[in-house]
Parts: sequence; structure tokens; C-alpha cells
Amino acid sequence: KILSMVIPRSINIQRAPDPKSSNPVFNDGMLIENGEIIFSIVEKKAVGALQGGLVHVVFCEKGPGATCDLFVSRGRYSR
Repeated sequence: KILSMVIPRSINIQRAPDPKSSNPVFNDGMLIENGEIIFSIVEKKAVGALQGGLVHVVFCEKGPGATCDLFVSRGRYSR
């Protein structure tokens, strides 16, 4: 939930779980609605700059300033 505090409010991401997942409840998908994480495992492919990742979406929708704010804010909350 702490990560939800730094995601811009208008960000929406939905990524289906990997069908080949060994996890029986398919916890490897991601759903962010209006900047709030509904479910996701915070890992590189969910947060990274790859297409569909949080960093990529924030950069494309909000620009470099908001992306920088995401990193600066995340650093403040991770200590």
C-alpha cells in the first residue's frame, strides 16, 4: 500500500496473470486503478521500464517529471 501513495492518481494498469504460472491463485498479474494498487506482486516486470510496467506507463502518460517524482517519493517511503 505504501507504493500506492506515490503512484499518480490517474494511472490505470491491468495486466493478466501469466497463464504458465505455478502459483495456483495466479498472483502474478497486476491491477492498478486510479493510482491505487488493487493487486500485484511488486517485482521488476511489474514496476520496471518494460512495456506495461509502472515506470513505462507513468512516463508515457505523465512524462519524465512524474516519473522522476515516482522514484524520489519511493525513496522517501522505503527507509
